[in-house]
Amino acid sequence: MNNQPVDNHVETKNIKREQSNLKLTVWVGMAAFLILAAYGFYLVFTLTQNVAHLDKSVGEIAQNMTEMTHAVTRNLDGMNTSFDAVARNMDAMQGNTAQLAQNLTEVTRTMQMMNQSMLSLRQDVGQMNQSVGRPLSFFSQFMPQSSPPPPYYYPARP
Repeated sequence: MNNQPVDNHVETKNIKREQSNLKLTVWVGMAAFLILAAYGFYLVFTLTQNVAHLDKSVGEIAQNMTEMTHAVTRNLDGMNTSFDAVARNMDAMQGNTAQLAQNLTEVTRTMQMMNQSMLSLRQDVGQMNQSVGRPLSFFSQFMPQSSPPPPYYYPARP
């Protein structure tokens, strides 16, 4: 009988040790749960703020897109009006360009005729210089204030 009370006492110590180990485990678990719960709350709170900011930004973006769409529509309408005016003026410009080309052809023909006339004039002046210059150079020697005769001009042969 002496062994039984000792066994009860050992069992009581084992139960108390197990209870204290269990209490320690529960306290550590509760502390970990509280830390994780606080961190989860922080994450949810931050996510909520970010979503609210995103919602506000999306509203501003939508408003800006609406304003941009209206501005682009106005600009395109103005461009269409300008292109209509350009299209109307293109026919007149095409007619004017054709008339300009015809006038330039006439100017070219006139310039060719002037070029031929100038060539003939140059040849005539060269011949006159030869035919008149030599006899006059003889008489210029007798003049008191004469200078040497000018050099002879020989036109280029075409």
